[in-house]
Amino acid sequence: MVRTLFSLAVAGVAGLWLCGPVQAAQAGGPLSMSLVRLSPSGKLYAFLADAGGAKRVVVATADNKVLLSIPASATQAMQDIEWAGEGHLLITNDTSVPLDPQYFEQHRDDVASVTAVNLDTHAAINVFVSPSQQRVVSAVIGQYGTARIGGHWYGYFGAYPYDTSSLGSVVRHDADFKAIASFEFYPDLYRVDLDTGALSVAAYGEPGAYGWLVTPDGQVVANAVFDQKSKTWSLHRGARGGATLLSGGGSDQGPVLVSLGPAPDTVVAKLQDKSGARLVELPLSPGAGAARPAVEDSALSVLVDRATDRWIGTADDNGQLDATAEASPAAAKIKAAFAPFDGEKPRLVSASADFNTMVVWTPAQGADGTYWRVDIGQQSAVPIGSGPTPKPAGAAARITFKADLAMRWQGEQMISAPVPSRGSKQGF
Repeated sequence: MVRTLFSLAVAGVAGLWLCGPVQAAQAGGPLSMSLVRLSPSGKLYAFLADAGGAKRVVVATADNKVLLSIPASATQAMQDIEWAGEGHLLITNDTSVPLDPQYFEQHRDDVASVTAVNLDTHAAINVFVSPSQQRVVSAVIGQYGTARIGGHWYGYFGAYPYDTSSLGSVVRHDADFKAIASFEFYPDLYRVDLDTGALSVAAYGEPGAYGWLVTPDGQVVANAVFDQKSKTWSLHRGARGGATLLSGGGSDQGPVLVSLGPAPDTVVAKLQDKSGARLVELPLSPGAGAARPAVEDSALSVLVDRATDRWIGTADDNGQLDATAEASPAAAKIKAAFAPFDGEKPRLVSASADFNTMVVWTPAQGADGTYWRVDIGQQSAVPIGSGPTPKPAGAAARITFKADLAMRWQGEQMISAPVPSRGSKQGF
């Protein structure tokens, strides 16, 4: 009989918390969870657990072993959990930071902070928080993926550079590190060692710098620029400047580079104008791209190959794949994962790189929905916990990302209503 991981391991998980109320909450019903993320192999998954108000980041295996259980911040809102290979976890929080009243009307704002955890050593570093980073503000302004280079893992993050010289103002530098005094705030892209925190510039920004697209091998293949005053935007090839791929305007939101395209030498971007949002596949050379059908963000599960970061397609809230996804090798497995939930509006939350293991969420009327761990090889769907409508991950998070002046991540509403117990599904 297939049973949930936490029905078998309640005592072990509760023991890690060393908290009586958590044990009672565990025993009383399904584990409340959010931000459920499978590792690339599908053998591990991470999530934010909420038991009796005590929130923790948990990493567990499919055979009921808890590898990591660490307390979540009580003062910061957790926004995402992301894997870098099988051995590193990136935890993103909203954090309140002070702002210099000389330049800002408000004295504090919420920006993203990222902690990288090594699952082998249990060591952790905070991105851009180090005495050696004199020229980088201690806040993450956009996350652009991870890469394994020379057997080592790096993350790519945006940050505001500064200089603590006697000028008493923000000082930028060009590619030759010649000082350029400026009061314009725009980020550069940095490559950060996920074990040491050491950083190097991966791409210099420019006025209106709005984001980059980084491949799994660390190549910066495209960048976005958005002028908030004129509401005009442009997409370019390469790390900075480069040939213009597409330009436009008329929206309060700039373009978002989502992933590499399904075809070689293309990228997928989300564009926003007065008529709404649309997805566009663009060749990495000058010229217009072929527009994809417009889709509402809230009804979108974005499918991207985790090994190559190439676009696979989308699935709507009814589990229906678009034409591009239908033609992909992953289509049959995704349909098999949705099959046990016909008519229940399943949503794909996370998938292993080979799509043999997936996490699916199904809604419940007037209550939290259910998270299921689906194993294609075993033909089983096992309920692992309950939670509110899941927040998009990976490329989907880039699509639904609403950027303001600080490009900060948006919050997630936590719902605490109980979920009725549900049985396992086998042999689909």
